[in-house]
Amino acid sequence: GAKLGGQATENWCLLRLLPVIIGEKIEDTEDPVWQLVVQLKEVVELICAPTISEPQIALLNVQIRDYLEARKEMFPAHKLKPKHHFLTHYPALILKFGPLMRNHQLLQAYLHSGSFFAPLLEVKNSTPFHLELYSNAVRTAVGTILNKEPNIVASTELKWKGTLYKKGEAIEFSQIELMLVKEEKHVDFIVTPHDVSYLPEFGLYEVKEARQSMQYT
Repeated sequence: GAKLGGQATENWCLLRLLPVIIGEKIEDTEDPVWQLVVQLKEVVELICAPTISEPQIALLNVQIRDYLEARKEMFPAHKLKPKHHFLTHYPALILKFGPLMRNHQLLQAYLHSGSFFAPLLEVKNSTPFHLELYSNAVRTAVGTILNKEPNIVASTELKWKGTLYKKGEAIEFSQIELMLVKEEKHVDFIVTPHDVSYLPEFGLYEVKEARQSMQYT
């Protein structure tokens, strides 16, 4: 068949959004070809994750081998390519060097700015944090943890370890309400968690309306 065009990031985006775009048109979610697409999506999600745990690396190793075996059985006329063999080494590389996407971002940062080491923390829209000035929901979430800690500022937008965070955006199935910076070197989040459920037939999470109280993380 025709080769899928586009750059790697474009294909990654397409793969992530494909279940959203055509999911409702899939009549049989148990169809082997569709399941192969979902398998590939799950593999790519872990490979491109900015952070990954050792159990997830072990899972990735299994998922890669399952995907390649299923692909070989389903399409015997299409032999595996060298890049498929390289794929089997990714878990070991991640275990040794850390998340591949993070290393790629460091390289891009160097190419654009001439330095691998961008500032760890860049804070925008910040004000000194005074707990008594905030809503009951925020005070309840924070409790008395921060009452005696000096040099804390509240922010609605900051960049932490290369990732931009903003109030109202999502983080780990929660909505960011406020960010607290301690001594210009540590960031905590006040978030409103959402109820979620996993849809394995699409490799997606369904995020539902937030019905929980704010949490301090």
